[in-house]
Amino acid sequence: MVHHRLNTLEDTPPRVNTLENTVTQLRTQVENISQNITDIKESGDQLHKDVTGLRIEVRRLFTIGATVAVIASLIVGAAKLYETTLSIQDKHQSAKELRSENGQSDSGIPEP
Repeated sequence: MVHHRLNTLEDTPPRVNTLENTVTQLRTQVENISQNITDIKESGDQLHKDVTGLRIEVRRLFTIGATVAVIASLIVGAAKLYETTLSIQDKHQSAKELRSENGQSDSGIPEP
């Protein structure tokens, strides 16, 4: 009986052996695909973290840049105002000197 069983097993059709090999190959491919999907998910999570950090840095830099621009604008405006004030005072002084050379009085021109 054992001999009969061994003969039966040896006579296993080649198609069954081919199917077993095919199933093994498919199982290996599925495992590889599953690992690749896991790797892609992990890299996607890391990319998300990197983009979030970059967004925070860009926002911080934009805030700093906007603050510097506002301060620079105020300084430039103050410098122009100061320059204009000096120019007006110089013109006023020149007009005053010209009147005094011509003998006219300054009563109509207020002091700055």
